Amino acid sequence: MIISKSKIYNSKYFYYLVILVFFKPGILNYLGSLSNINSFFSILLTITSLIILFLYLLEKCTTKFMILLTLFLFSICFSTIYNGREYKNVIISMIYIFIFCLFSELGVRHNAKLYLESMFKALSILVIVNFILLLIYPNGLYQTEYYHNEFHFLATKNGFIAYILPTIVAGQICKKLKSSVSSKYITLVELISIITIFITGSSTSIVGLLMFILLIILLKKHTLGTFINYKSLFITYIFFSFGITVFRIQNIFSFFIETILNKSLNFTGRTDIWDVAIGMIKNAFIIGNGADFNTGILQIGNTYYYSHNMLLEILVIGGVVALSLFLIITYRVGKQLKLRQSSISYILVAGICSFFIMSITESYILANGFYLFLILSVNIKNFEKYIQKE
Repeated sequence: MIISKSKIYNSKYFYYLVILVFFKPGILNYLGSLSNINSFFSILLTITSLIILFLYLLEKCTTKFMILLTLFLFSICFSTIYNGREYKNVIISMIYIFIFCLFSELGVRHNAKLYLESMFKALSILVIVNFILLLIYPNGLYQTEYYHNEFHFLATKNGFIAYILPTIVAGQICKKLKSSVSSKYITLVELISIITIFITGSSTSIVGLLMFILLIILLKKHTLGTFINYKSLFITYIFFSFGITVFRIQNIFSFFIETILNKSLNFTGRTDIWDVAIGMIKNAFIIGNGADFNTGILQIGNTYYYSHNMLLEILVIGGVVALSLFLIITYRVGKQLKLRQSSISYILVAGICSFFIMSITESYILANGFYLFLILSVNIKNFEKYIQKE
């Protein structure tokens, strides 16, 4: 090779490039004046994906996690093709998630500290730019045509958290490592992130962020580890996810939802969407109904929606086959976090479980940040030599 593998894995610029390509600001997809930049990003994404795939093939080995993830992503593609839906965009989306996970596994395997530092620095730039533009253009830079949502630099206000939570988690872990990133800079970015979320007024994001902070505090107390851990939190998530979407137990928490969050018990019409989702699940329980990541496949009137719940979304598009694979993947993640209890494992538990909590009313199947947490968790042993003694 003209450039050695060691030089690639020790180059922060390589990580910056790939991270920024995979966490591309969403506004590039909408503003016509930025179409040339968007096309450039698309070309970079294709090139970097081929390079990453080539680098991974050179490893001549894979992991059980990557095999399970591949099967999960493939099950969604298969269901989409089997049900006769437009499959090109779905396959491309699944491939890019797969490539991002390959990239993350390679980075953590060869230079975990540099990879994570680069992840934080790259995402922090995006978060800061988004914050500045949010203050200048509070009503957004573009209004989407289909759902008429205000679109900002990174995403709609509900979508900010998919960038912000990975930034905060990466920053928290950097503080625990022998990192070159300034603690003051990390704290500044965290403060900007928190302010951004509260400016948005997104109940889902606010709850997710507050739960992350609460879990960080609780999980740091080792005496609570017997009761509050990944396993108990995941079981609680499944209970509330199906309890709210199927059995509507939210009525019990009417005071918190209506008074504190100032939201209706139907979660802004989500209960109607969940009813349609449950009906579609019954009709295609085994392999699902296939996916459409442009508009969703749940029809209410003349409009199509996503399930606004990750477990329901997986069942809708991939059936019990996809859900089973997803549960096995999350089980293996929890197993690794339990085996490798360290000063960063509780940060990852808090991050993953915050995504779980938010996914009760949203779906993060396409969120690279969610898969980032899974990859970091199953490869947590690679961070141990960098952890500072407290």
